Amino acid sequence: MAIMEVMPATALHRRFATLAATGALWLGLSLASLPLLAAVFAGKPILQRIGPHEYQATPLLWSLATAPGRLYVGSADGLLSYDSVAWTLVRLPGGVDATVVRRLPDGTVMVGGHDTWGRLDHDPVNGYHYVDLLAASGLDAESRRLGVVWEIAQTAEGVLVHSERFLQLLPADGGPLQVWPTPPAMRSLLVSGGEVFTRFEGQGLGRLRQGEWQPLPGGERFAETAVAAVLAWGGNRYVVAADGVWRIER
Repeated sequence: MAIMEVMPATALHRRFATLAATGALWLGLSLASLPLLAAVFAGKPILQRIGPHEYQATPLLWSLATAPGRLYVGSADGLLSYDSVAWTLVRLPGGVDATVVRRLPDGTVMVGGHDTWGRLDHDPVNGYHYVDLLAASGLDAESRRLGVVWEIAQTAEGVLVHSERFLQLLPADGGPLQVWPTPPAMRSLLVSGGEVFTRFEGQGLGRLRQGEWQPLPGGERFAETAVAAVLAWGGNRYVVAADGVWRIER
């Protein structure tokens, strides 16, 4: 296995590297919302600015996820939900920020904040409510002191939570929560096709399996270079980095 450059960096490519993940998210939002937009905004511009006076919360917004007819936004006040008609605020324990919100492939909406992560549930009577899965995990108090939760991702092993202090895995087989300290050199968690990739500052790009980092052959070239995404396309995986786009050769 090796890593080969397929697109050298230019000013445009460097901009693409920093926007790749958010661009894909906004594209998905646009495509998923087209039927709804056509019905609700007929004759109006397709782009609409939604400000704090409409969603009635702080303008500090951290994360975004979508579902058919739904929009979820992580904010400094908690989790905002929009059903195409009205906004609802779901507060997290202690009133902490909702720093990350992700919709998993099975439709489950996961939310993370400071020292907390869990699931967003809904019932016809009480509406949305937050289920604190970390608090229900049975972990001791020290293992629940996560700091900021940065990422929640579905992987082949289960649901992986990346926070300041710990990596925590909710196994797909229903087993007990697994916990590993977050290595100080670890940077963004990147998931592609169920596989987990991460960059270690000063070491490079590698795979993460059962809490252990395994360097990729050729991955050392990213030791000092930021990586924005690992994308699967056409049977290959591509690394979108600050200095270009690279293909992972099998």
